[in-house]
Amino acid sequence: MDLHFAEFISRIAEDDDPDIHLAAALVSRCTTKGDSCLDLRRIYSENEGRDGPDRIRLPALSVWMDKLAECRAVGEPGQFHPLILDNRHRLYLYRYWAYENTIIDGITKMIENRDTEIDHGRLAESFHRFFSVPGNNTGVDWQQVAVFMASMKKFCVISGGPGTGKTTTVATILAVLIENAAPTPLNIYLCAPTGKASVRLKEAMIKARESLNCGDYVKANMPVEAGTIHRLLRPIPGSPYFRFDQSNPLPADVVIVDEASMVDLALMAKLIRALQHHTRLILVGDKDQLSSVEAGSVLGDICNRDTRKGFTKRFGALIESTIKVKLPCEDSTAGVDSDLHDHIVSLEKNYRFNDHSGIGALSRAVRRMDANKADELLKDRSDTSISFKSFATPGKSIRELGKQIVSGYTAFMMADDPVEALDLFHQFKVLCVVKKGAFGVAGINRVAEGVLSDAGLIPHRPQANPWYQRRPVMITSNDYRLGLFNGDIGITWYARDERSAGYPQVYFSSDAGDIRRFSPYRLPAHETVYAMTAHKSQGSEFDHVNLVLPENDTPLLTCELIYTAITRARKTVVVWGDEAIFSASVQRRIHRSSGLRDALWKNPGGL
Repeated sequence: MDLHFAEFISRIAEDDDPDIHLAAALVSRCTTKGDSCLDLRRIYSENEGRDGPDRIRLPALSVWMDKLAECRAVGEPGQFHPLILDNRHRLYLYRYWAYENTIIDGITKMIENRDTEIDHGRLAESFHRFFSVPGNNTGVDWQQVAVFMASMKKFCVISGGPGTGKTTTVATILAVLIENAAPTPLNIYLCAPTGKASVRLKEAMIKARESLNCGDYVKANMPVEAGTIHRLLRPIPGSPYFRFDQSNPLPADVVIVDEASMVDLALMAKLIRALQHHTRLILVGDKDQLSSVEAGSVLGDICNRDTRKGFTKRFGALIESTIKVKLPCEDSTAGVDSDLHDHIVSLEKNYRFNDHSGIGALSRAVRRMDANKADELLKDRSDTSISFKSFATPGKSIRELGKQIVSGYTAFMMADDPVEALDLFHQFKVLCVVKKGAFGVAGINRVAEGVLSDAGLIPHRPQANPWYQRRPVMITSNDYRLGLFNGDIGITWYARDERSAGYPQVYFSSDAGDIRRFSPYRLPAHETVYAMTAHKSQGSEFDHVNLVLPENDTPLLTCELIYTAITRARKTVVVWGDEAIFSASVQRRIHRSSGLRDALWKNPGGL
């Protein structure tokens, strides 16, 4: 595909220069891998570490830039050409440059909007009711900061790991906004990138709303229904476009996006494009998780891991005078070069995992890229919530993993109906790094079917009847007509009603909270899902997680992937693999090429 694209560029440019051909092939490959663009300088630095056939023969950077600038297929930012070359040595496919520019313009306008009109006195009263000790002296309560920030700003990002109270914070934000807007009702939309994430958001919002110290008016006007971003924007069947866009914006006062780390560049651009000038956008997620499957690392670029913590003195004075919270602040001369500092807050206190929790400690070590500490924690046999199983003898390890699979899925296999089965299926999961190979998704799914068959939990030779009772499947491509999307999980069940008695149906939980069923022969692309990739697990939680590493090291193995897999678990985590490979993965970080971070943070180093 990359070579075909390069040939296409050469044809329309009427230029068979191999350096142009190479640049076009590389930019196509980069976007497939998740980059928003081809960073020409990065290509040179990466090439230095390659040997033999992996080393690319590159022209001098200045020569390459000159050739690209003169190429008819390459334009400058703002021009309409297949490829766009900016002044920071970044080459884009036009649509990705346009997506990035939409996000930059949209966020810039929202943060330039300064503070929203809200009665500071009423806001302070709300804080005294929702927080038992507003402005306490035991350290900064970052939930208070998040609620204040979202109340004052048109754009806000709330980042935090599992158990840090993100949903409680969102519910409190909505209560404050609804209360302060009364008696005028607000149009509020809750959404997430996937159906399973939106279902979890709805469940969490119902619990959070009931726990709030607020009146009936606020609770009656607080939404708990959540849908996918696609459902919110209303896709036009057979096209990549949505019914809500810049010419037909969403009738929304507030839009909250949960699991925002999963939102790719294109979808975020289309969402921002559909917002009205007055709409508040609140992104909620975990900046340390894996980025989206498709191109972009939008939440990570916005949060900018490399920037130090600090707010502008203007914002610090405002929050201290209103709710008596004192923040760490810096003068603009000390490095706060973007107002974006005042729009991002990280929740730090964990309410699920205490200081002695093995899963909590392991996730913190991985997030810090501390391989020695992570290894020490996994080998500590006094903590049964986390453990490491070596693949020193693969055959024995696979048999042991098989026992875990039978034990983990037995309750699911005993479910009496598809609704119960869907609920029990998410108690246990095997997560893999790669799709293929003995220790990839395909291999582990074969192991699972084998051991479950031997245990009498599924039919013998399931390949002979692929649609056996309780077969779990995951959708791997979007079908807007059916309303089934990549990552949706369904359970096969033989119907008992008159219309479909004796025939298999596949049951799915919908983002509207109900159960839908389909004939298996109508489903879009799908696969068996006793095991799934860590990427696909985002937006889900399980009681027990088994993470299976591949036999050989791979660039896919990063601290973000390990962190994401570990934090899917509520109770126990078992890591299977080679110790050296695990340590290497904890010390490797994802870096996706993008111009978003430099533009939003006004980074002169990106020039």
